[in-house]
Amino acid sequence: MYLARGNYQFQVESLEKDGIGKLYEEYEKLKTRLSNQGLFDESNKLEIPSYPQKIALITSEKGAVLQDIKNVLNRRAPSIEVNLFSSLVQGEEAEQSILNNLNLINEIQPQYKYDLLIFARGGGSIEDLWSFNDEDLCRYLAEYDIPVISGVGHETDFTLTDFVANVRAATPTAAAEIVSEGASKLNEYFQFLNQSLTKEIKQKINQLADKLGTFRRLLRSPTLRLLEQ
Repeated sequence: MYLARGNYQFQVESLEKDGIGKLYEEYEKLKTRLSNQGLFDESNKLEIPSYPQKIALITSEKGAVLQDIKNVLNRRAPSIEVNLFSSLVQGEEAEQSILNNLNLINEIQPQYKYDLLIFARGGGSIEDLWSFNDEDLCRYLAEYDIPVISGVGHETDFTLTDFVANVRAATPTAAAEIVSEGASKLNEYFQFLNQSLTKEIKQKINQLADKLGTFRRLLRSPTLRLLEQ
């Protein structure tokens, strides 16, 4: 800074595009590479079962995400069993924590037979969600034998695991709604059948009651008929 002239001098060591940032550039580069290698192809994705009975859930045991998912499932499909695999979902050790849980689920799958897997966390900045852009995690998920639903962030947040997963849910709550959709519809169908059956039985009882009333009016006492004879 030159006080006499009021001038400043800057020595520039690096430049970044305004509004994009280094992380976003890395995200786009990795996204393009994984896409070109076929990791996002729909033909490679497993079908999500319509009526899952047992679900593996990878998320933090702290925070609102776990409770939100539980609330939705308890309301829409209380018969679904959910097993929590508590994991770090942010920070330098989060990727390895998630991978460790994926390995554990894979090892116990022959015994527990999970119908699908959900991994979820709430919204945040690109730095907060960066664990879900990890290349090793994406490649592992692409080869996973259990159908996977990614419920990471808010509706406007996209991570690379969203593209690799079999289904991307806009929010963790939406992930719970997806897995409970079939059970919820089935429950509504059972309620409809119950109401229809109850209505039909009441109508049948009323018809038979009217018929019985008619028979009662027509029926004469045997004693009376004997006296007449």
